[in-house]
Amino acid sequence: MLKVELDHNTDDLIFNEIYPNVLVYKNMLADPKKSYEIMVRSEADTSGQYYLNKWTPWATFGTYSQAKWGDELNESPKDDVFNEEKAFVEEINLAYNKAISHYKKHTGVDFPEDAYFSGHSYCKYFDQIDELINNMTMQYHVDYIISQRDMPGPKFHTTCTFYINDNYGGGDLEFFIDGEIINYKPEAGDIVVFPSTDPYYHGVKKIFDGNKFFVRNFVMTNYEGSAEWLENQRSMGAYRWAKKEFERIEKEDDHNAIYLSNGNRITFDEAQKIREEKLAKLNG
Repeated sequence: MLKVELDHNTDDLIFNEIYPNVLVYKNMLADPKKSYEIMVRSEADTSGQYYLNKWTPWATFGTYSQAKWGDELNESPKDDVFNEEKAFVEEINLAYNKAISHYKKHTGVDFPEDAYFSGHSYCKYFDQIDELINNMTMQYHVDYIISQRDMPGPKFHTTCTFYINDNYGGGDLEFFIDGEIINYKPEAGDIVVFPSTDPYYHGVKKIFDGNKFFVRNFVMTNYEGSAEWLENQRSMGAYRWAKKEFERIEKEDDHNAIYLSNGNRITFDEAQKIREEKLAKLNG
């Protein structure tokens, strides 16, 4: 568990507030080109023998890795590549803590005492991912999992995404907040910070002409569970209740995202129908 440290000096930070509580921190990498090269090399190395683990599939979107720890880390060769990856991870960690320190001071958003980082995921988006054929690699969503709001466990509090490169086409970060679209094309070295909760729906535009490398991270808090949820678990039994909840969540998650067609909000079922019609035309 990575503790959120909120006592850093942030006087040197440069930032833009592109929407209330949506802050972009600029130039958070000393050498973005070098950081990009480290991630590209790590992702291409199928052994995962250094400071970063072997990259694995990330749903349909791309691949990802995380830093090693414990015995796995101790067994890695301590050479120049290991040291470069280690220094890169440490730079990312410090930058995140500085950004969150400033974010709290600037916005006044409350961070509970038990807040912690989810852990950095080093990610690569594939290009040309457009499942609904609507020029969106990832649909508008909030990172806080709405379908699991009453369940006990960790909850997403604040989203903080670190952008490593910008040498690709598309891939804009786009918010849909209270009916308003706010578009931002991240630049190498940016950290974008915003609440993980409603109404901060956001998506990623379709990526082309290159791969998008970035680091995902979230400030998390723990939740004991609602009284009603815990009573249902007690009365039905843990296994039966878990099975019932899994089935509900499977159905709800897609419907909790936001879908647009010609600027108008549509349902998930309508988005799927439009996709099928487009596929039929493409296939003749």
